[in-house]
Amino acid sequence: MQKYLASHSTPTLNQQVLARFLDSGAYPRHMRRLRRSIASQMAVLQGEVGRHFPGCVQFVAPQGGFCLWLRFPPGFDSIALYEQARLEGIGLTPGPLFSPRGGYRHCLRLSCADPWSAQQHARLQRLGQLASQLCLAL
Repeated sequence: MQKYLASHSTPTLNQQVLARFLDSGAYPRHMRRLRRSIASQMAVLQGEVGRHFPGCVQFVAPQGGFCLWLRFPPGFDSIALYEQARLEGIGLTPGPLFSPRGGYRHCLRLSCADPWSAQQHARLQRLGQLASQLCLAL
């Protein structure tokens, strides 16, 4: 019922525009460009995490997508990092959101969906500083 209430009246104009876009043949070209862009942004994100985060963090390059999963040592609190980062306007997704039982507290997810900017660089650098402070407390 919730799904029906949320989406029973998708605007016809939106559907028509999307249908024309798909029929035009532009979708595959758009997706190729988007995949290249995201792969480039992911490479930058990984390099920046390697430079600005403490040595105790581990991550594996994803084979696709726009999210990077970081794993800290047990005892690290991604919720505490989230709270500190949020106060500074920095976004991240703490690991427990991916577990029905609150697991992965020592993990977090970062996104590289937006084009890279100097502002993002500064935020990631600051996030690395905050993460380093929490690692020192372990």
